[in-house]
Amino acid sequence: LSTQKNDFAIIRPAIQNVVAADKILVMAAGNFGWSNPLYPAAYAMEMDYHGIIAGAIGPDGAITSFSNRAGVSSNSQFYVVAAGSQMYAPLNAGSKSFGFVKDGTSFAAPQVTGALALLLGAFPNLTSQDAVRIILTSADKTGIYADSSIYGQGRLDIQAALAPAGELLLPTGTSAGSSSGGKIGRAHV
Repeated sequence: LSTQKNDFAIIRPAIQNVVAADKILVMAAGNFGWSNPLYPAAYAMEMDYHGIIAGAIGPDGAITSFSNRAGVSSNSQFYVVAAGSQMYAPLNAGSKSFGFVKDGTSFAAPQVTGALALLLGAFPNLTSQDAVRIILTSADKTGIYADSSIYGQGRLDIQAALAPAGELLLPTGTSAGSSSGGKIGRAHV
């Protein structure tokens, strides 16, 4: 969702429908350089892990001057950053030009959406809420990204989101498919 208003109450019923349908909504944070995301992104804290706010970082990895920050409210727990500056955007079909370079949190939001699609494609048994939690908890929180008032949960890290985590149980013994006496080995990944 790449729209921004200071308050956008008309969209509240649609957001409630997203939650009721167990879907995910990724929302651009806004492009005013403010300390908090605008609505409808600010509704993320009400979405029970069905919403993610996307802020924009530049080629240097730092938050852009235009991107609204995560803020100090509960919204920072649903906020991640992704590339959103100097992004190539193709022109309409039939144009004589190949495209142009644009900036905006509207370019960061599709990257977060794509990461969710990859995650749910790789692990189709995840719930929407699990997928959102994985994207948020796997974000890079090191260095500058540790400042949650600016970067929220950190920089989107698709590789970390797709990596196995936790304890892996592997059958051991002579026959993995045997129901007679196979042992279970443990490995941490």
